[in-house]
Amino acid sequence: MVNGNNAQQRFYIVDGLRGLAALVVMVRHMSQHTTLPLFANGRLASDIFIFAGGFMTAYAYHNKLTQGMSLLSFFKQRLTRLYPLFILGWILGIVNLFYKMELGGSNYGLDDLLISSLCNILWLPYFNNLYLDIVLEKTVGAVFPGNDPAWALALIFWASLLYATIITKSKSIYIYITCIVSCISLVIFVKYNTMAGPGWSSFNFFGGVARTALCFFGGIILHLNWNKIKAYIPSIGLPFVTLGILILALLAIPNFHGYYIFWLATVLTIVPILVSLAIASKKISLTSEKICSELGKLSYPIYCIHYPIFSIYSTYKMGRNLSGFEIFSLILFIVTLSHFVVRYYDEPTTKFFKRQRSR
Repeated sequence: MVNGNNAQQRFYIVDGLRGLAALVVMVRHMSQHTTLPLFANGRLASDIFIFAGGFMTAYAYHNKLTQGMSLLSFFKQRLTRLYPLFILGWILGIVNLFYKMELGGSNYGLDDLLISSLCNILWLPYFNNLYLDIVLEKTVGAVFPGNDPAWALALIFWASLLYATIITKSKSIYIYITCIVSCISLVIFVKYNTMAGPGWSSFNFFGGVARTALCFFGGIILHLNWNKIKAYIPSIGLPFVTLGILILALLAIPNFHGYYIFWLATVLTIVPILVSLAIASKKISLTSEKICSELGKLSYPIYCIHYPIFSIYSTYKMGRNLSGFEIFSLILFIVTLSHFVVRYYDEPTTKFFKRQRSR
C-alpha cells in the first residue's frame, strides 16, 4: 500500500496518464463517426482512465477510511468534488439533446428529454431504444443521451461508493471478490456479445458495469499491494513522453476480426502494466511535472464537457462530414475552455465546499 498520508508524494505521471487518456477519448469520439476515424483502439483510454482513478481514489482515501472516516463524510467529499463539473456536462447535454430534437436529429420526445435528464442528474442510466444522429451515423439506446461518456463517470462514482462501503462496513477481502466477479462477468459478456468497450448503450450497459468495476477495483488492488509489486517494477523514471508514445501507439491499433478478444486481453494485462509504470516513474523533470499536473487538472473537465459541445456542432452541420481542421479546432476550443472551467468554476467551487465542510 502507498502511504496516502505523505503529503509530499504525488504521482505526476499518473496525472499525465489520465489527462492523455481523456484527450484520446475526446479525439476518438469526435472522429469515429466521420470518414477519418482516429484512435480505433481508443476505447482502452477509458479503461486506463478508470484504472488510474481507482488507484488514486484508494491513495487519497484508504487510510482515512480505515482510520475512522465515515461513509457519509466520504460521500459528501466525492459528491462536492465531482458533481459541479458533472452538472456542467449535464446542462450542456440537455442543450445538446433539445437542439437535436428541434432539428430532427433524434426521435426523442419531450418526455424522454425530461425523464432522461432526471435520471442522469442522479447518475442513473436512461434505458431506451431511441436514436441520435452523430455526424454521418446514428447511435441507438444511449443511456446518457445528452452526454454519452457520462455513463463512465456515473459508474466510477458508484464504484467509489461501493469501495468506501466495503472498507467502512465490511472486510477488504470483498474488494478482491468484487474484482474477480466483475472480471468473470466481463469475460462472459464479451464472449457472448462479441463486442469491445461496453457501457454507453441500453444494450451493453451491464457489460459496462462489469468493465468499470473491474478496472476501478483493479486500481484499488494495485494500491493495496503496491509495496509488494514495486519490487518487480523499480522506479525507473520512465519519461512521460516515452510512456505517452507507447500508449498512443497502443490506442492507434486499428480494429480487426476478433478485435474484442484483443481488447479484453489488453484490459486484463496491458492496462495494469501501463498504470504501474506510471506509478513507478516518480523522478521526472520540472517541465514534465508542470505538463502532467496540467493534464491531470484538465482530465475530468474534458471528460465531462467534450461530447455535448462536439455533438451540438455536429448537429449544426446537419449530417455533413467534419473535416480534420474542424475536429482540430473543436479540440483546441474544448481544451482551452476546460482550462478556464478549472480556473474559474471547478477550483472556486472546490474551495467553497472545503470551507463549508471545515465549519
